[in-house]
Amino acid sequence: MIRYDVVGLAETRRRYPFNAVYDTGEELFLGTCDSRGVGGVGVLVNTSLSMNIDSFEQLTTRIGRLRLKRCGSTSALTIFVVYAPTSNYDEEEVEAFYMDLERFYRENHTFFRVITGDFNSKIGPRRSSEERIGTHGLEWNEHVERLSKFIMATKSIHGNSQFQKPHRQRWTWESPNGECHNEIDHIIVNGKFCLTDVAVVPKFHTGSDHRLFRERFYFLRKEGKAGKFKNRSPRTSTNWDLFSPLVGCWEDAVVDNIDEEYDQLIQHLYVRAMKAESSKVTKRRLSPETLELIRQCGIERAAGNHKLTSELAKQCREAIKEDFKERRAAVMVEAAEAGKKCFEMVRVGVVLPPWSAVQFCSRRLPTTKTLEEFNSESTTPSVTDYVGAFPTFSD
Repeated sequence: MIRYDVVGLAETRRRYPFNAVYDTGEELFLGTCDSRGVGGVGVLVNTSLSMNIDSFEQLTTRIGRLRLKRCGSTSALTIFVVYAPTSNYDEEEVEAFYMDLERFYRENHTFFRVITGDFNSKIGPRRSSEERIGTHGLEWNEHVERLSKFIMATKSIHGNSQFQKPHRQRWTWESPNGECHNEIDHIIVNGKFCLTDVAVVPKFHTGSDHRLFRERFYFLRKEGKAGKFKNRSPRTSTNWDLFSPLVGCWEDAVVDNIDEEYDQLIQHLYVRAMKAESSKVTKRRLSPETLELIRQCGIERAAGNHKLTSELAKQCREAIKEDFKERRAAVMVEAAEAGKKCFEMVRVGVVLPPWSAVQFCSRRLPTTKTLEEFNSESTTPSVTDYVGAFPTFSD
């Protein structure tokens, strides 16, 4: 009896798909093989994860995808189960397999992604240009170059070679005569921080020439959130003073096709907007002096000077309170200036959409009396031109 959550199955060779839920709660998914009776993949999901199952799809006869949704403390996870062509197949078929796998892998946007199965390739210790492969592989063969390129192209991690194990816990396949042992089953993940162990279960008999290959993971939801924020591109803003002269460089060429001319204009605006972009400067809530106080407080705390630490902590609290007070005042001034500027634009005759003027200046809807008083004091355009856009109320 072994403990498991998901078991990947390769080379099932079924003519028809199969799905069953057993009395114990486990759920089995089996895909189909091709017309030659080759291929087929599937998964067996334990009762503990049955509520997390979102879907199982057989993408090709050699690639299956199990999606587990987030439920409780378990993070969302996508598992690809694969069965790669052997060395007896043409290079075109091997290349098609890896192209399909790479496409499906890139199309999936789950933060935690795992690929496991029979790759029919051997990976040895890391070579100079393969930083995503570990140093504990067994040996290389001539058919492994495509797998290595896939790992480097997808920026994934080869799990087998990350852990040092004795030879008896590494080989996954045995030849019919029992003389040859190879490590051709592999685990690939998109981040090694979630992988804690990879090894073979030697005493478990599967009835196959492959041995049971086990991977252990530890998923944290906060790691997924942190990874999403880490991969975000920096916020940018457009320098409109620079954008205006750049746009003015447009030369209206004589083009018979108006659609082509429109596409050229859009491309021109896009290129000029990219040139006018700059990184948005984030305003710090804390001043440099406050940050220096916090740093000194940390140094004294580490040195064990409790009296000085207490004094610095008090100064830090007062400085932080003062910085927040100044920050709130600055934000209120900016909001007031923005509202005043919008009100002046309407007053001098700049035409704005009716709702934008009201939303910037006040959240209250104007009454008919308010609009009449405003029009009597201002020049064109008259706000009553927009009165149809507002609900009117009687006093």
